[in-house]
Amino acid sequence: RDTAFGSPSTSRLPCGACPAQRAMRLNRNESARKETALEALELALQKLGRKRRPQRHQSGWAGVVKAMEWWKGDGWGEWSVQDQEKTLRSATHWRTFRSRREHMHKRVELSELEGLVAELVATLSDTESHVPQRSHLPS
Repeated sequence: RDTAFGSPSTSRLPCGACPAQRAMRLNRNESARKETALEALELALQKLGRKRRPQRHQSGWAGVVKAMEWWKGDGWGEWSVQDQEKTLRSATHWRTFRSRREHMHKRVELSELEGLVAELVATLSDTESHVPQRSHLPS
């Protein structure tokens, strides 16, 4: 079916042909960095018994920054909040997709994974021990 202007309807285009549906594909190196960094963060959170990724105002945020810098490169912590949020949305999407997979992605660099997990566990544990405890009693 044609639209009023005589051009084909975008609903008939194959998946991904519509410009709004096209996503940038990562090259192999960036894909491997992403899979390895996010897998390491996920495993570190599991080892610490955390079900959620720490937010900006919570203890453990330094571990998230470290994982994102492994993926995106040094300086991620200085990006604008909006750009950081885009990356974190991508990480959330990855986590949802990963929860449905049985195994790690084939591009996870297993030689680096164990060291990254240990470093993240140490960072997440260290930041949690330095967080001041809030008193719920009125002062």
